[in-house]
Amino acid sequence: MKNDDGGVAESFRLAPNFLVLQNKTATLADIKPSDFVASAAVRGVDGKLHSTELRIFPDAMRGVGEGQRPMNDARNQTMTNATVTGAVVVNGSNNIRVKFAGGESELILDPGIPVTRIDTADIGLVKSGVKVRVRGVRTAEGASVNRITVQ
Repeated sequence: MKNDDGGVAESFRLAPNFLVLQNKTATLADIKPSDFVASAAVRGVDGKLHSTELRIFPDAMRGVGEGQRPMNDARNQTMTNATVTGAVVVNGSNNIRVKFAGGESELILDPGIPVTRIDTADIGLVKSGVKVRVRGVRTAEGASVNRITVQ
């Protein structure tokens, strides 16, 4: 693969359990009970967490990063990775309840927030010229990729 910073070519080993993923645009209506989601959120004037974006993970990624924690960014956001337990529409916003190891929370999804569904994809999508994002680890033996996301 070639990186975006100067086009330097680099080789990676594929981890035995690597995943190929593809991001697809979704809507608030696509969020269902039992979906595993990740949401960045800011605390609103009402004291509640208002999502700034939400991603619906495939079952193969269920549990990745599960929990709720502060993000290290200028907006003082909170990241929540959790299972949806319920959803209602209140004053035009979707309110979802989520549960994670050690707790549960409510997230307010105001109209217009970006929602992305991450789907598992076929390795055949990864070919010369296709833009991808890789995630893995670097060790003394080299880099090993466990996720490839087709952009």
